[in-house]
Amino acid sequence: MNVELSFIRTENREALIELIASRLKSLPDPAGKQPKLGLPASYDLLLADEKKRKVVISPVETGWLAAVESKEVIDFALLQKSARC
Repeated sequence: MNVELSFIRTENREALIELIASRLKSLPDPAGKQPKLGLPASYDLLLADEKKRKVVISPVETGWLAAVESKEVIDFALLQKSARC
């Protein structure tokens, strides 16, 4: 199984779930439009037109939760938006 894991600081799990659900339903970003964060980007190669993408969200524990992505990709745009929840 290929997965990616993100840890997000939040107390508002429900808002994060809504944000992620909205992102999963939206069209993929055009190639080259993910934020440049100084890390290798796999989004363009692995996520374009992916229909079976899933994310599991843990309960909040001491202000943090884990988000496990079903594809071997990190969605930088989603993480930037998640940081505001």
